[in-house]
Amino acid sequence: MHKVYSNAYCNLMASWAPSSETIFARREPHVFDRLSVQLRIWTDAEDDEGDKSVKIMTFTSEEMSRWATEVSKSPLNLRAWVVQERLLSRRNLLFARREVFWECQQKARCESISDLRFSGRIYIVDGDDSYLKKSEWRPTYNRDARVNRHGPELFSGAMANYLKWADIVEVYSQTQLTFASDKLVAVGGISRQMKGSLKDTYVAGLWLGHLASEILWRADGDKEVFPPATGSNTYRAPSFSWASTDLAVVPGEPYLDNRILTDLCCVNYRPQHAAGQARQMWEDRVITEDLFGPFNEPVVELRVTGWVIPTLLVPSYGTVFEVHPVQFRKGRRTTGTIPTFSDILTPTPGQDEAANVVGAERASLDRQVFKVEMDSFKEKVYYYIPVRDADSHDETHFGNGPVGYCLLVEPIDERLGRFRRIGIFFLFNDARPRYLAPELRAGREDVPSWGYDEKTGKHTLYIV
Repeated sequence: MHKVYSNAYCNLMASWAPSSETIFARREPHVFDRLSVQLRIWTDAEDDEGDKSVKIMTFTSEEMSRWATEVSKSPLNLRAWVVQERLLSRRNLLFARREVFWECQQKARCESISDLRFSGRIYIVDGDDSYLKKSEWRPTYNRDARVNRHGPELFSGAMANYLKWADIVEVYSQTQLTFASDKLVAVGGISRQMKGSLKDTYVAGLWLGHLASEILWRADGDKEVFPPATGSNTYRAPSFSWASTDLAVVPGEPYLDNRILTDLCCVNYRPQHAAGQARQMWEDRVITEDLFGPFNEPVVELRVTGWVIPTLLVPSYGTVFEVHPVQFRKGRRTTGTIPTFSDILTPTPGQDEAANVVGAERASLDRQVFKVEMDSFKEKVYYYIPVRDADSHDETHFGNGPVGYCLLVEPIDERLGRFRRIGIFFLFNDARPRYLAPELRAGREDVPSWGYDEKTGKHTLYIV
């Protein structure tokens, strides 16, 4: 299907069709009227008679949000399948509520405005004049500050194409699907088109060339997508992929794959009999081929070697939880033990247990959590894995942003050292000593991992 749209001359889109019988809406001519003001401005130049000349300038009002209200937020463009149909097409003619819009590789226009330069469009069409093939990238609003601070060189060349993919994922995750099993299928045409330009291996929504940063996505609980897709609880993607959640996501940025603390690799899903073999004798099969999906069962695991630190999760609000690293007293195991406030690392002297939960870093979980589930989080030991650690002098650090990134996981099969990702949280400079303390990074042998290195304190585990 992606070839149909990418080879079409023009794509007609009924963005606000009043019925299935017509794409034309009732029009009111007065909506095209715009306020115009002419100003007479004296200039320093002189006319033939030696008098200062007058320049007449005309200013016309424009509705800056017109593209968002008429196109981006239209019923048609909130459908997940339409994202790739629109992006793959060379030209789109969109019939909206009040007027007709046009977008192609060079321009975005409508009947009332000749050049919609603030539309925030993303183009990835694979053709002779393809935006995808150009070594340029137009930043969306949330990256403008970063471009201004570091210059366009950080976002040029091959990096530009990875950033386009991040933009697409962010937009796509806010759209609606009828069936959750279509999560990867409905964006499969775009990923296949981008494969040709990135020359990278694609695995369930992620590009392995920047795997360390690709897994640093977070769910945006403030942008819940309604209605939820049918079959949301069935398997459709590994938990380390953004495609596993029904929430809108903020993707990981490809320029964050430096200063990584873990070794990461995508491998084939291990069979149950692997647990019965000597672990030092087991050999993983590394993923080298694309995995576009769809998936109805696990086929890939993310092998992680890094520090695995037990933690207590305290509900805060919505999908947000406070994260408290715990250090169990000698003789208390991390598995099968319910953590208490006395296990929290370095409790503040003179305060009661409840006071110790104040001031912790907050994690964003990958799914919506209901009130009836809140208490169940207090009855389990979770773990976090520090994936990235930078500092305020790092070139990819922006303003007061985070310097550390930690994945939250929970064990699901101790025999195979198998975990599930459940969220992510960020570290700021003042929190780094607490969450990356040497006594935490020293590791524990009783963490339910696949392997443990006493010299480094690092564990090897698998996230599915």
